[in-house]
Amino acid sequence: MSDEPQNVRIYYERSTDFRTIYAAGAYVAVTPQLNIQLSTFNDLVPTPDATLHKVNATGGIETTPVETVVKQGLMRETQVCIIMTPDTPEKLIGVLQETLKRLNESKIKGEIPVAEGQK
Repeated sequence: MSDEPQNVRIYYERSTDFRTIYAAGAYVAVTPQLNIQLSTFNDLVPTPDATLHKVNATGGIETTPVETVVKQGLMRETQVCIIMTPDTPEKLIGVLQETLKRLNESKIKGEIPVAEGQK
């Protein structure tokens, strides 16, 4: 038997840039360097570019605008872009499939799924 360790403990630490985001969808492409580019997005109603409000007799601003300048249509807000080597999505697909399987099994049983190691 070799002297190489059989197990290794990996600790996870959040970077200072860490944040949790919600993604309604994703745009996927291949970069010129043949990596996978995945950009997550949310579809939103545009926020007004400007509003015009009346000033009342006491100098206060009326709540309801008399004019609103807003873009027509929807905004597709991209939040994060992830660049991956081609083998990363293959591994990610397997992890996501297993997670969805556990989630669906938990729904059928009426349980709340927990991450591995938290049982």
